[in-house]
Amino acid sequence: MCQGGNYLKNFLIKALDSQATKEFLEEMHRIWFG
Repeated sequence: MCQGGNYLKNFLIKALDSQATKEFLEEMHRIWFG
């Protein structure tokens, strides 16, 4: 689960290339995966 989440997060960061989005995804990752 965590590996899939990291893959998705990294894909979205690359696709969107936005600092705000990157910070949001990092926060979501902390909430979902600890």
